[in-house]
Amino acid sequence: MNWAWRFVAAIIVCGLAYTAQAADPVAITVAPLQLDRTDPARNTVGKLIWRGGLMLQGKHVDFGGYSGLRIKDGGKRLRAVSDTGTWLTLDLSYDAKGLLDGVANGLIGPLHDPMGRRLVGKANNDAESMTVLRDGSVLIGFEQKHRLWRYPSGSEASGGGMDGKPVPFAAPGGITLAPPNAGLECVTLLNDGRLLLITEDMRRGANQVAAWIGVPQSARYVWHDANYPTTGRFRPSDAATLPNGDVVVLERSYSILEGVRVRVMRLHQTDIVANTTFRVEKLALLQAPLIVENFEGVSAARGANGETLLWLIADDNFNPLQRTILLHFAIAE
Repeated sequence: MNWAWRFVAAIIVCGLAYTAQAADPVAITVAPLQLDRTDPARNTVGKLIWRGGLMLQGKHVDFGGYSGLRIKDGGKRLRAVSDTGTWLTLDLSYDAKGLLDGVANGLIGPLHDPMGRRLVGKANNDAESMTVLRDGSVLIGFEQKHRLWRYPSGSEASGGGMDGKPVPFAAPGGITLAPPNAGLECVTLLNDGRLLLITEDMRRGANQVAAWIGVPQSARYVWHDANYPTTGRFRPSDAATLPNGDVVVLERSYSILEGVRVRVMRLHQTDIVANTTFRVEKLALLQAPLIVENFEGVSAARGANGETLLWLIADDNFNPLQRTILLHFAIAE
């Protein structure tokens, strides 16, 4: 192929790539869920109060795999990232009792690299966690090729989705030592401006995994080591800062005999101290016959009546035997 034809072909390829990278509307159907399949009247588990749940099915090839979640606008808007390098935005609706009952205006788009190219390949596109910084930009943690990238606040056309070019964000140097599939599952901005990072399974001893606390200093963060305690097969899968400054940590466990189990833990803000192993409190355990799935995303917000609200989203791994589920709870204070 001569240079002229190469030039024409490059223009065509770039045009196709640009088209493929645009955000797409996605039609989503929902099916209501109950907390306990054996007891339809049950509405509490541990310190959590049931506020409804939905199974989501999206008619789009990129729908699924959601591992990072943030709820905005007091619970009206959802943003999520998938471990295949895409983002999702949705409007959420509630009934007169405050129970989650529907979604609308779904959009899906690709995450880009700093050059504006769509992320391709599991080593590059495995987005696992996200948090919103004070300027509205979104910090995303990736596994496989462990890193933090900061995306500009989403455009109106994307419904707040991460459709811009990211800027690499200086992560703790030790994160490169994490196993490929056990890196930054938890990234959350604390109320005092610090950042908290927790790995899924970067071991620091038999019963703890690596964590870091980032302290803002001028235009960067200075990272300090900390540890998150683990028990049994449970490992952190996401974290979110509560309105009062505490942090809720989602933990997941799987075994052939016990199936999937999920714990919702609370880390008190006074215990988020460098060079310590955190102390955590169990809020709830989800296991059969309760609704349970591969929950990998959690977000929190203050409700209209002052209550602390949680949302959990499940990663279906693009497996027909798994489901994309969105659950809603209030914390009993």
